[in-house]
Amino acid sequence: MINVIKFLLGVILGIAALGAMAGAGGYYFFTTNLSVQPKRPQFAEENKPKPKPKPIATPKPTESEKPDPKKEEKELPVGAYGATVIWEQGVSLRQEAADSSAKIGGVAFKEKVTVMQENTEKTWVQIRNSDGTLEGWLKSGNLERDPGN
Repeated sequence: MINVIKFLLGVILGIAALGAMAGAGGYYFFTTNLSVQPKRPQFAEENKPKPKPKPIATPKPTESEKPDPKKEEKELPVGAYGATVIWEQGVSLRQEAADSSAKIGGVAFKEKVTVMQENTEKTWVQIRNSDGTLEGWLKSGNLERDPGN
């Protein structure tokens, strides 16, 4: 009978010791601000104001120099089609059809583009943006072909 009492007393004291340790750990956690996210570090590059790009003065075209939209349509190669960017962060345009190629600009999410051509593996497409000012290569999985094209 004494052995049973010793056993039960040991179990009760063990549970009490575990509860006390858990309570002390919780108290330490909440009183020493361990439950708060640390402040985000500030780096010198982030604190510098970004220089504004200088606008390039371009002469405005006269009526005779303005591009004819019908003429631009004729300049499209055979097989060109419309598409929309489906990558939510937008995409980077590259000079050549390679990841290592230099970036020349970007196209925003849901922007309409014209696909000019595809590489032989159909992994890269050459596109022209909607206003016709930028032309480059991007991965074909980032586009969705427009219906009816």
